[in-house]
Amino acid sequence: MNLAGKFRMGDRVRKHSGSWWEGRVVGFYSTAQTPAGYCVQLDTVPNGPVQIYPEAALVAIKTPVHVPGGMPSEPKTAEALAHIIDCAKVQIAPIITSGGGDA
Repeated sequence: MNLAGKFRMGDRVRKHSGSWWEGRVVGFYSTAQTPAGYCVQLDTVPNGPVQIYPEAALVAIKTPVHVPGGMPSEPKTAEALAHIIDCAKVQIAPIITSGGGDA
């Protein structure tokens, strides 16, 4: 199946609003509600997960987005997301090890 839509297999795309996602088109789908839909695999990590999106949610890109000069407000790369996760681990580790909390 190959839809007569904007994107082709292997095209790099990104969600243009809402939660962040970018990767390569690895498949297509079509339903009554979504006549042109795409399966987009995160390509910044090996064997990245796949999300499905309607054509209207996606824009074509050529290269991954990198934000020079610091962390973006939303993660734009797998490395940025990994950094956020590492920071969260540092912040919650003392609470877990001390058994602290508001209980």
